[in-house]
Amino acid sequence: VQVYRNLLALATSHYSSVRSNSQSTLLKCTQNFAHSYKILMPTLINSLEQTEDDVSHEQFKGSLYVLLGSKQRTLLVKHCWQTLYKLYPVLVGSRHSEKPSISKLMDQIMASIHQYFDTFSLTLDIPDNVIELSKTLFLTQTQKTFEACPDSTIIQKAKEKLDSMNKENLKYYNALLDSLCNLIEAQEKNQRDLHWRKYELALTMLFRLMRHDCPLTPRVVKIIVRNLTHENLIVRKNAITIMGGVLKQQKKPHVKIPLKNEFFPITENEYGSKSMPIVPGDRDDNQ
Repeated sequence: VQVYRNLLALATSHYSSVRSNSQSTLLKCTQNFAHSYKILMPTLINSLEQTEDDVSHEQFKGSLYVLLGSKQRTLLVKHCWQTLYKLYPVLVGSRHSEKPSISKLMDQIMASIHQYFDTFSLTLDIPDNVIELSKTLFLTQTQKTFEACPDSTIIQKAKEKLDSMNKENLKYYNALLDSLCNLIEAQEKNQRDLHWRKYELALTMLFRLMRHDCPLTPRVVKIIVRNLTHENLIVRKNAITIMGGVLKQQKKPHVKIPLKNEFFPITENEYGSKSMPIVPGDRDDNQ
């Protein structure tokens, strides 16, 4: 842990060559050791929260470079809702100089989130039949030598832990949307309106956070509707794309009727379990 903290201190130092080498080493460390990036997050977030008087230009720029990383290996799109909840609002609300190097980094951060953000799982549900099938893996002789099959008590505790994790992810996801909405609407106490570059970044984050399995809140939808006629082209394009997703979320499900094939009849209870036989070549029913 101390090695990571020392490297991060060097990655935000005053000297450019020291910063560059340390950032490269930190990137390799976070690639090789999963979840090790969480050691860096508190210090990075603290640097973004400080004003220009408390954090030097080099420290701020070094923190942005560490977060940006390299293409798909960026720390900005890690699959952890708690990390995104803490990082994204601070990134949008950061108040620092508008020097060309900082502005260029902010543009790269926005492009990286837009290009490399994955829609990863929000909640996870494991059906009972999957659990029963997984128990059969412990019946093999090889597996028996390693460990025994978990009993019902352990399985029940794991289910409760999974439910708790699902609720926690939903809480962080909704809180993240609310925080971005507060920043966009400039409703927080003593907060100025967002700079146009940060406004673009916030709308891009909302665009990438949209999901098919969790409808957006009315507050987010109102913000999107207001930005459909925004003067900024990027904001307007993001709002139009999000609005298409909102309409799909609100679309009523159609009633589906299973079709029967008169040439290869399958009974109603066999749908899904029995596949149609495939006959290659010329067939009478295909002429």
